[in-house]
Amino acid sequence: MFEGATWTLFSDGSASFDAVVTSSDDDDAWIIHHADLLDRNQAVMASVVNVNPWPDNPHKFAQNMPDRRQRYRFTGQGRFNPGLFEQTVFMSMTYNC
Repeated sequence: MFEGATWTLFSDGSASFDAVVTSSDDDDAWIIHHADLLDRNQAVMASVVNVNPWPDNPHKFAQNMPDRRQRYRFTGQGRFNPGLFEQTVFMSMTYNC
């Protein structure tokens, strides 16, 4: 993931992710297993749910990368309980390539 990967949260409970990614291998993928909303104490309150969920995990976001020589735009749309918007201070992601 290149510098500038960003989650943006909105008060209506919607969320968007935008990044540019690549891999050193062909036919690879970037996978976000879950993106967590954290309070001021860095305690997990909830995970963002993908609006286009994967069958095995509604919190997963993925970007396929067929060609290692290319950079790919990785975007995603999610949702969360809007009641957590004001309490969210940090985010944490579990991911791999």
